[in-house]
Amino acid sequence: MAVLVEAISVIVRRDAIDAKYPGGWKAYVDAAPSETLCYDGKLARVGFMAPHAVEAFITRLTANGLTYLVGDEAQDIAVVDQQRGPMTKCEWLEFAKLPFGEAGGKVSACWFFDSPKVAAGVHLPGKSLDLSTPSGWKFEGSLSHRCTFVPMGGAEGRPEHLHNKKEEQITSMTQCGPGGSEKYALVWLPRPSEHEFVNAAFGAVESTGPIFLPIFLSGDDLTDFRRTTEVNFNAVTLLYGILYAIGDRNAPFEHSTSSCYFCQALDKLTAALKMPDVETLVLTAGANVRQGFGSALSATMLRNALQILPDSNKIRCDCITDIWVAAEERDEPNHIEVLTAVTAILKEIDCASLAQPFRKCLSYIATVAFAEVDPQAEDTFIRQHFSDNDLDWIPKEKEQIAEYRRTKQFSWKALSIR
Repeated sequence: MAVLVEAISVIVRRDAIDAKYPGGWKAYVDAAPSETLCYDGKLARVGFMAPHAVEAFITRLTANGLTYLVGDEAQDIAVVDQQRGPMTKCEWLEFAKLPFGEAGGKVSACWFFDSPKVAAGVHLPGKSLDLSTPSGWKFEGSLSHRCTFVPMGGAEGRPEHLHNKKEEQITSMTQCGPGGSEKYALVWLPRPSEHEFVNAAFGAVESTGPIFLPIFLSGDDLTDFRRTTEVNFNAVTLLYGILYAIGDRNAPFEHSTSSCYFCQALDKLTAALKMPDVETLVLTAGANVRQGFGSALSATMLRNALQILPDSNKIRCDCITDIWVAAEERDEPNHIEVLTAVTAILKEIDCASLAQPFRKCLSYIATVAFAEVDPQAEDTFIRQHFSDNDLDWIPKEKEQIAEYRRTKQFSWKALSIR
């Protein structure tokens, strides 16, 4: 049997729960988030929308006797990404994207497998797999169906459509899809004079200039907007719009007046989307955008967010990783420009405030970035910001760094962190 993997999933061995967790299986089920819990005879899975929530849950599990990592290898607990699979080495887990239904859908899943592995590739426990999913889960409308995350608990439930008549007011659209493909776009919508949620988010705005709302549209919403000029507006499209619009230099009008209200709007959106704070809101949005649109867009939004939350080390960490992965995915030829941007952010981060898995990732990136951009500062920076344990990478990364130092040749593929 296999368990569903959506968003960021924490997978725990059931034999470890039975042997170590106080109160055993029943106590674990009572403590786990029931809405995302699913399990088979070997594994228990819960899913989260943001890395901070994963970290908090693992901290709770380890406090109750379970072991996450020994070195870089998963022991009782594994973290599995919906798109990329296990985030650390894990000898007892297999992951794959499996066909689902008759319409060509796919789901990510993992299953227990500790038998000898005779070759590379995916190892199945049998000729077929039954899939365990959370209670009430349906493929239609799920994260597997949409391949994107949307924070739950939206402000007013169903999206609203704000109609904007072109003859009355002009709506400006910044085309921001990759390579001109317009996979998504930023729509600057004139602020409706009477709208409950907008008034709550932006307050009683009094300004001598016009106020525009940045709305992020994609897929069918973008197609419908082109056809009808109706905007699918909700807290999520506004949130993504704000995070992109902070750095928008292409709007054909002065939007500084609108930008003055972004911080206030993010505070309201934090409450509307039931997040504990603005930092968590931004990190969750970054995770969602990363899954739905790729690391390049999430990197842009996170860099923009640092203008509002300049002291957030967690946002910096995710931003650095996204910048690297985006460059790796497109095999960016100007790697020096990318790594220069990375080192600039690294110099501002307090690595000690981050959990060790994140420090390990950053130490690897920093080693390469400084070696390429500022080799004289590499050793000093690494020793000041990272411990020996942080530098104890997985064997593959050690081999990559050793080969890089031997050849002095940079290659995204050869130094991959994916």
